[in-house]
Amino acid sequence: MSSATVEFNDAGLNTWSDEETFEVTRERIAEYAAATNDPIAAHLKGDVAPPVFAIVPVFEAMMMPVIDVAPMNIFGRVVHGEQDFHFHRPIRPGDKLVARARAIGFEGKDNGSTITIHIETRSEAGELVNEQYLTAFFRNVDVGRQVGAAAPAHRFDKALA
Repeated sequence: MSSATVEFNDAGLNTWSDEETFEVTRERIAEYAAATNDPIAAHLKGDVAPPVFAIVPVFEAMMMPVIDVAPMNIFGRVVHGEQDFHFHRPIRPGDKLVARARAIGFEGKDNGSTITIHIETRSEAGELVNEQYLTAFFRNVDVGRQVGAAAPAHRFDKALA
């Protein structure tokens, strides 16, 4: 299948989404742990969230910036590429979290194009809890250029360089 040429909107980059709030409960943590077959007792009891639970509070916010950059008619071609988590502290029951997201860059490739989304989760008081970098991949879509930033390199990628 040949790639369709598509225009992405540069003006949609680096614009934060509306903030989404999420109240963390012991029950929600325990349900997530059970649903993901997590064997760790503290997760199953809801004492502390498993690391990947960090996706739950940001789920609504994370795709909004994609709409600001990519045209709606290609959304049937999008797949989840990568997701990098940068943890500043664990998520605990009773946390009131605030999430927001922004597209930071896009890049055309031979077999499709990527958009990188930076997602931030903070406590209600403003403490940074975690950051995430989501790379959405649009199959067989060619934007023909690179604009903005990609996700930061992993520490192990830097060690291999």
